Amino acid sequence: MVSDYDGAWKDLLHRRLPEILSCYFPEISAAIDLRKPPEFLEQELRELLIADPEGINRVDLLIKVATLDGGSQTLYVHLEVQSFKEEDFPRRVFHCFHGIRRSCGEDVISLVILADLDPEWMPQEYTYERLGCSISFRFPCCKLLEILPRLDEDFTLPALAAKAQIAALQTSRDPDKRRAARWLLTRSLYEHGYSREQIAEAYRLIAWMMRLPETQALIFRKQLVSFEQEKNMPYLTDTEEIAINQGRQEGRQDVIEALEIRFDRIPDGLREEILRISDSERLHRLLRAAIQCADLEAFAKAL
Repeated sequence: MVSDYDGAWKDLLHRRLPEILSCYFPEISAAIDLRKPPEFLEQELRELLIADPEGINRVDLLIKVATLDGGSQTLYVHLEVQSFKEEDFPRRVFHCFHGIRRSCGEDVISLVILADLDPEWMPQEYTYERLGCSISFRFPCCKLLEILPRLDEDFTLPALAAKAQIAALQTSRDPDKRRAARWLLTRSLYEHGYSREQIAEAYRLIAWMMRLPETQALIFRKQLVSFEQEKNMPYLTDTEEIAINQGRQEGRQDVIEALEIRFDRIPDGLREEILRISDSERLHRLLRAAIQCADLEAFAKAL
């Protein structure tokens, strides 16, 4: 079962950056002026990636924020979510940091959300030494597996994202366990005073991270319908609408997955364009294009 963790995280970070920073990096959050909206530098990031001669600056997000310690002071935040262990990861983070600092100026920080399942893997430093020339670069990390215990009674979106990510990875090979874990998280939304709008937003995030095969998805929908009828809380159980929305979401993920299988990585801008599509027929046509196109440029034209 392939879930689009990156897409879900990027969507959440765009919409809920202050809450994410507050939950995962409280000291960093305290230094940022959250009254001023962050600026997501998508175009600048794409240009930086193109300019990278080694092709290793695979940065999730580049964000310009205001700080509290200098009035109009600007800080560039390089924020990456890493869902699997990568041996050369610290070196890659350093090269990302160095490239952004060279392009944007002095005030840059790199933050990493480690969303993997290896409790022993905690990369926080890159070092290099050769004939008396040395570099030591440290960067703050938030290990989701490590902070889960303190999030046990926390049902904010950042906490739910951490729980959904880890549960999705832990159940990636077991559809029954995946459905059970997703159901526990979904049910918790009703039991902790969420409004209709909050439940819909959290449900979307959980469904995005914890994708189910069709058979399990049908069982899950029946559980949801029965539960909402029992509680007299018809927030999500227009079953047809749920099916349509989930079909659209999974259609987007299918297009992205097909492109990633064929071309390894796809540009963030292209991914975001796909994620904005709501027309099911168009998604079906794009899936065919993703399978048949000669290259990403040909797909972009079809898009």
